Amino acid sequence: MKRTLQLFGALALLFLSTAAFAQTPAEIKNENTQNRQETRNTNTQDRQTTSNANAVERQQTAKTNYDARQDVKSDGVVTEEEVKNTAAGNAQNRRASAENNAANRQSTAKQNSQRRQTTAKTNAANRPGGH
Repeated sequence: MKRTLQLFGALALLFLSTAAFAQTPAEIKNENTQNRQETRNTNTQDRQTTSNANAVERQQTAKTNYDARQDVKSDGVVTEEEVKNTAAGNAQNRRASAENNAANRQSTAKQNSQRRQTTAKTNAANRPGGH
């Protein structure tokens, strides 16, 4: 009998200590909300970073196109070489923009994945019987 009481007492202490560290549903919801907000902030920052990085290429494309238009105005003729140069310059700028976009998407995806894992671990730990 005494042994049974000791066992129940130990189980009660274990339950109480576990319950003391468990998050309430409101705390879980708040943490998930915070993780979503951090994800949105990261995505916004990465979009801005991408836009800023691509600004150089956009300006260069605009300059290439402007120069090509000026060449046409000066002699009234568009040569095959001018068309090729304009197309090549624009293609190079598009490639640079695509590389910037890919790098930022990868960074964003990695950060978002880490946040999803954190949220999943938090949720799992706070489910009844969760670990």
